[in-house]
Amino acid sequence: MPKDKTIDYLIIDEAQDFKVEDYQKRFIPKSTKSISLLGDSNQKMIPSGASIQSLKTSFPYYKSFELKYNYRLPKTVARIAEKITPNPIDLTTNNLKNSGNSDYPLFPKPIIKHCASTDEELKWIANKILIDALDDVAILVKDKYEVQMVVKKLSEYGIEKVQTFYRTRPTVPYQTVNTLDFSNNEIPCILDYYAAKGSEFDYVFVPFADQIQGCDRQNFYVACTRASHLLHITYSGQKPFFLNQLDKNDIVEL
Repeated sequence: MPKDKTIDYLIIDEAQDFKVEDYQKRFIPKSTKSISLLGDSNQKMIPSGASIQSLKTSFPYYKSFELKYNYRLPKTVARIAEKITPNPIDLTTNNLKNSGNSDYPLFPKPIIKHCASTDEELKWIANKILIDALDDVAILVKDKYEVQMVVKKLSEYGIEKVQTFYRTRPTVPYQTVNTLDFSNNEIPCILDYYAAKGSEFDYVFVPFADQIQGCDRQNFYVACTRASHLLHITYSGQKPFFLNQLDKNDIVEL
């Protein structure tokens, strides 16, 4: 926000990605009439960010409202996302995707595939997109280096046109590369996890799952919950322990 200006009505999305101190010093003093915070602690991707509970504790004089219904994530994806996140969460009880009818067989089970190498992962993904003529597709990876590598490999495997969105500077002030055109669903999107926040795609591919460790697991969860129809997870090393915790009846393993 401009240092020398005030705002009548301030709305902050992804509230969990800012520090309590940011609200105390930067946001609340600048808001003259109203400030609204929207967020989900389970989608916190900035380690120093505040949980929604900590914001409620820090500012008890503000009203709070729980938006508990999920209209986007199908139950098939929600069921395994509950096991992927390191935090306890219920994504199925109040799930109203497709009026609450978003379970198998109306929606396909997530696919988890083991490959011999990262190249094989990307070749399988490219073939899946081409052979099944998928549109509204996203491939989500950790950072700009993986985005650039995926773009190069997909070109080798027959997908030359792609859209990208990723951060080139991971700290404030952020810098990004953004060639997204959401009016053209036929061109696959390749995004880093953070750039994918707030978006949804019918078909989501999340490769390199064996490389997910520590705090990356929460970011991986955010990536997996971008799927509004079918989720694909691939890995080429050892399967992460949290994927081993999934109920075999909830997934298709290849």
